Amino acid sequence: MQRSIPDSGKNALWTLYRGASPLIRDEIILELKKAELFRHWLSTASKRGYNLTKAKAPVRDIFTRLLPDSKPLFGLPAESGKA
Repeated sequence: MQRSIPDSGKNALWTLYRGASPLIRDEIILELKKAELFRHWLSTASKRGYNLTKAKAPVRDIFTRLLPDSKPLFGLPAESGKA
């Protein structure tokens, strides 16, 4: 059982994460923990005012792979429509 973490003081990446399916959220958590970055994301990179364009590359890569809509938050071009 995951503990509930309040949304106050969080950024747009957190909002996008919270709106994702439970399976995607669990996969993000697993990937961040494997990279030993879960605590960094939870305590720093998910906070309001954090400049995501300066986020550690593995954090950026995990989120953009599992949540492609997060690309603009990291200063990357949004994914174009698939043909």
